[in-house]
Amino acid sequence: MIVFAQHGNDQQLADQYFYKGEFDKALELYEKLYDKNPLQPGLYNNYLRCLFELKQTDRAEKVVRKQIKKVPSNPTLLIDLGQVYFRRNDFDGAKKQYENAIKMLQPDQGIIVNTANSFLMIQETDYALQTYLTGRKLMQGMYTFNFELAEIYFRKQDYTQMLDEYLNALEQNAGLLQLL
Repeated sequence: MIVFAQHGNDQQLADQYFYKGEFDKALELYEKLYDKNPLQPGLYNNYLRCLFELKQTDRAEKVVRKQIKKVPSNPTLLIDLGQVYFRRNDFDGAKKQYENAIKMLQPDQGIIVNTANSFLMIQETDYALQTYLTGRKLMQGMYTFNFELAEIYFRKQDYTQMLDEYLNALEQNAGLLQLL
């Protein structure tokens, strides 16, 4: 019971340091917490961000590769690895990892959305677009990502494509007209 409370306190303290921008202090705590429970939601992301903020790309690469071994089916981890390369100015290496992430997509709406969102978080709109278009093919009509694609086309200021996606959504589901 006391160990669990200490773990929770360390997590709260690490999060406080993280949100204050005190990444060096947060890193020390996140590293201990990550070693104990690498699959705890949010912990990996904050730990990795601390490493990026402190420009510790060698350590970041080790952490990402360790996470990939634990969850090899998660394409967002390849995006993280791509970010390691990007931060080292190895743009070809980053591009290769981003493309690998898209290649490993499965016909799973949640995974596709998470992968696209990971690209959007790092301002890689074209890869997010590619993710949804690949996802559309993989889903074979079960889900077409019209609204997600419309949002990306809006970000890219491609209003014609944006409207086409909205019209396609209406064509597929006439009930959406009642919402307008």
